[in-house]
Amino acid sequence: MSTKHSSPMIANGIKNNEESLADGHLSSAPTGARVELRLWSPRELAQRLVAWLEESGAKPGDRIGDRAGLADLWGVSASTMREAVRILEAAGILEQKVGAGGGVFFQPREADAIAGVLLWSAALGRIGDAALVRALAEIEGLIAAHAALRAGPEDVRRCERAARSDDASQRDSLFHEVLTECAGNEMLGILRRALAEAVGGRAGEARAAGRSVGGNLDHVAYSHAYIVDAVRTGDAAEASRRARRHIEVVLET
Repeated sequence: MSTKHSSPMIANGIKNNEESLADGHLSSAPTGARVELRLWSPRELAQRLVAWLEESGAKPGDRIGDRAGLADLWGVSASTMREAVRILEAAGILEQKVGAGGGVFFQPREADAIAGVLLWSAALGRIGDAALVRALAEIEGLIAAHAALRAGPEDVRRCERAARSDDASQRDSLFHEVLTECAGNEMLGILRRALAEAVGGRAGEARAAGRSVGGNLDHVAYSHAYIVDAVRTGDAAEASRRARRHIEVVLET
């Protein structure tokens, strides 16, 4: 497999893997428990790809190869590699590009990656729906508090415009994105988007199963206005309380 478009660290990682895969086994497998790579499930392969990326010191934007070459390198079928890459792409870790200079790239998107972890944990029963909603409510509360402490007049006007957006289907998400920008804390924004994605994913699964999810949509418009009022007056504690209550009521926890 050609590595001319890969970083030196990735290239070295590929070389080491090629040497360790010479006999069709993973050299790091415990003695007496060597694993035939071709028997890995896509999820198992995805986990090993993540470990490989970490060990190789991959940097965002590094090209790690193409799917066919990676399948050959790891000794798995094309379909197994395709599904493993799809899993990591959905989790916000890899990105596939087509055309000249295309291939598979290490392109982590922090919020998507965190959301992927949350969704996997939720699917395994480690995080319940109520816990996800409570976490989102707490993060939204922190964001509103930060916005109240630093938002200027123009920031408040932006929040007001977002709260009155003509697009009712996007009004809530737009308002929270603008409020997050006004808070000026990138990490809180990453966590908010990840939790919102995870909560939305679970809600989508529930709706697909015919279960009623959420409610109190009439609450959205006036609760946004209440949050903006607290931000305008610089009352961080009240802005936080109103934002938390907004999430709890809209998602009916």
